[in-house]
Amino acid sequence: VHGFCRHFDSNNKLNFVGMHRDGKPIGTCWKIIRGGGCVVGRVDIEGKLSGTSIAYIYPDYKTALFGVFKDGIMACAQQCQVLNVITESGCIKVPRLTEPKGSLFKREISTNEFVTLSPTLRDPYESSIIEVKESDLPGAKDGIHAKKNIKKNTVLAFYQGIKLPPNYEEEETWDANGYKIFDPSNIPKGTLDIKEEYRNTAQYSASLAHKTNHSFNPNSQFLVFDHPRWGVVPCIASTKDIAAGQEIFVRYGYDLDYCPDW
Repeated sequence: VHGFCRHFDSNNKLNFVGMHRDGKPIGTCWKIIRGGGCVVGRVDIEGKLSGTSIAYIYPDYKTALFGVFKDGIMACAQQCQVLNVITESGCIKVPRLTEPKGSLFKREISTNEFVTLSPTLRDPYESSIIEVKESDLPGAKDGIHAKKNIKKNTVLAFYQGIKLPPNYEEEETWDANGYKIFDPSNIPKGTLDIKEEYRNTAQYSASLAHKTNHSFNPNSQFLVFDHPRWGVVPCIASTKDIAAGQEIFVRYGYDLDYCPDW
């Protein structure tokens, strides 16, 4: 392999773009991540996206995290924005970024006891799209609302939580099970849950998809996202255009004849 190359996975989806020399990536390369984000930067002598000047770019191609990565996996990074792109080698787009600033984001994969050391460090992409406000639903408390006009098929929010052990005992009430969701990093039996003390945004706001209310006529759906901080987690994405200020709903999987009274 020599020159410009594109790599595709077993499902024929593009997952890597870059120049190659003698079979090894060189220069600026792009790794396309599940969910729509990308890792981009100059590869090291081994052809890996490792070093102190690598960026993860969110699906809006505006919001980014810039810092230390090892083989495409974020170790620690700060928020920045994509200004524009220049062209390298006549074909490779290279993003120009603003100066990184603010709090340090670190890779934090949850366990059955640990979620994060920074529970109120908001995700920069999520923060630009949605906010938590009083729900429009009678009897509901919080809900998530669009901060701006949102197009169909836009990733909106992420769902991070503790990983329940395989032998956990299912609780019987709707309230006790209200935050449990599939864990896409442990298919088919994995389950995520939100710790009781993290159900209030004053204590936890690092991810906010769990604040989305249920509807049998939703405007979003659950998908899977490979997040730079959380790893592979559920996310919600819009299924139609959503106007600024509008509440976002998702279907929890309830049946009409077997669901909470509300």
